[in-house]
Amino acid sequence: MPPYQVTTLWDYCAIEKAKNADKEASDAVLLDTLKTYSTVPGAFKPLNETGSSAHLTSIRKRINKVVEKEIGLIEFKNKVDGEELAQSAY
Repeated sequence: MPPYQVTTLWDYCAIEKAKNADKEASDAVLLDTLKTYSTVPGAFKPLNETGSSAHLTSIRKRINKVVEKEIGLIEFKNKVDGEELAQSAY
């Protein structure tokens, strides 16, 4: 919409509402993907690509450290869920 065109408040609200609906839909898809990856063991894998620069090496180390933490958290969550299930059976 050109900046010199006059719109009514109703038109402006309708345009903004449509923009927000599109953004919310894309955010919902991203959230579903993140939920899946946060509960599936093995979804995260260490970065193995080789790089020549020291900067890439440090980034790779940071990513691998985060991945290790995430794997540990998922395993811990699964263990706790398993223990709760076992206790609820008794």
